Amino acid sequence: MRLAQWTMACVGVLFFTCAAYGQSDLKASPPAAPPPAKQPDAGSNGLINDLNLESPTLEDVLSALHRADPNFQAVVAREPGVAPDGPTLPALRLKNVTSDQVLRLLSNIRPISYEQIEGQGSPICLVRVQNPAREQGAGEAPMETRVYRLTEAMAGLNATDKPGTPADREAALNQVLSLIKATLAQVEDGSGVSPVVQVHAETRTLIVKGTADQLHAVEEALAAINPNRDVVARQKQLEDRDQQSKREALRIAQMEEQGASNNVEVRQLRDKLNSVEAQLGEMQKVAAEREAEIARLKAMAGQSGKGASQGGAKE
Repeated sequence: MRLAQWTMACVGVLFFTCAAYGQSDLKASPPAAPPPAKQPDAGSNGLINDLNLESPTLEDVLSALHRADPNFQAVVAREPGVAPDGPTLPALRLKNVTSDQVLRLLSNIRPISYEQIEGQGSPICLVRVQNPAREQGAGEAPMETRVYRLTEAMAGLNATDKPGTPADREAALNQVLSLIKATLAQVEDGSGVSPVVQVHAETRTLIVKGTADQLHAVEEALAAINPNRDVVARQKQLEDRDQQSKREALRIAQMEEQGASNNVEVRQLRDKLNSVEAQLGEMQKVAAEREAEIARLKAMAGQSGKGASQGGAKE
């Protein structure tokens, strides 16, 4: 009986010991960690042996290049209008490539450019993401700034210094400004550039910054309300004719100069031709003299042969 009780006690102690040991193992075991993300495999010769990215962003690609080569540093600069995570990139599955090859690939398939900035430390790669709309020329039209007098335009609205009150002049100034803005609103030059219009009331001048078409529209509007526009137009025609006359005079002078040059060349050719003709005459003269000399020698030879034959006959 005592043996049975002792056996049961040992079994109970063993059971509780195993249970406590199992619980301590369960509490000590940490949760299973997720598998690490696949890092790009970089070789010792500067090549990235394996680059596998599925629908990455530009930052994902640059981070992968940095993990493959810790000395690789990059800064991204996006033009206005580009999405913060743009542009979208295709999946990249590349082997045995360099970071420069990857960047060149991206610049060929997306509006991306890059340059290396050298220095004392590791070089920095500046990656620019361009806006395709700006590449097509939107907002790139050249702009100029011009200043116009408004005195004549205000005179066309019956608001000169005298007669007229300051209120009249201010009203006329506002009317001129309203006309200019309404005119510019109708200009469609495809540049996408908004003109800048400012009025300096003290000097009655208009300052406009815009494209050539916009400035031309402003000039047309001011001329339309200028009471002296006929005089101005006639003066402009005279200036245009004067410029045209000067251009024609310059062209004629150039033609005369060219003609003089041509005359010199003709004289030189004529002199050369005369020299050749003189040389030819001399050669013909010499040839004639030689022919005459040959004929004379032949005649003398013939007479000598005839005399010798007659002398032999007499003997």
